Amino acid sequence: MLEGIRSINWIELGKPSIPNWIEGLGSKSETTRKESYDAIYDANMDGMNKSSPYAIPFLIELLENDIDEKYSILLLLTQISDSAISVLKRNYKTADLANETMKALERGTDIFISLLSNKDLLSWDLELLSNIKSQSVYIIPHLLELREKPEVNDDLKSTIDRTIATLSDG
Repeated sequence: MLEGIRSINWIELGKPSIPNWIEGLGSKSETTRKESYDAIYDANMDGMNKSSPYAIPFLIELLENDIDEKYSILLLLTQISDSAISVLKRNYKTADLANETMKALERGTDIFISLLSNKDLLSWDLELLSNIKSQSVYIIPHLLELREKPEVNDDLKSTIDRTIATLSDG
């Protein structure tokens, strides 16, 4: 798991601790996972950074594995995508970086869709998917299929409808 994470020049990207933090998210230790989450969250509080497009594939890879607290990774990916979308809307000078970041997220669309079957992750997954508007034609049919399942209650249907509306608005 996370092969190649040490081959990236994280120092040059300005975030030398990112590989340790990403590895920490996959730890069996709840304390390590929490500290790693907090560190990555704080590292992204200043908006876009050069490490985001490189970190995203590893965060997505963690979602494919049997680890605890996948929701925290979905939250981090949503935070990163929110920052990228904000940059793109305002046409900042870091728009190229924001585009790279969104492309890295788009490559995880299949994994995010596969997580729709996990009721414990569903609300976080829907939030993240709503940010990947470039894949809306692919995502929306999966959401419509989910919406029609008998176990989906009215509140969840409403959340799915909002996600579809957000995706359709882009």
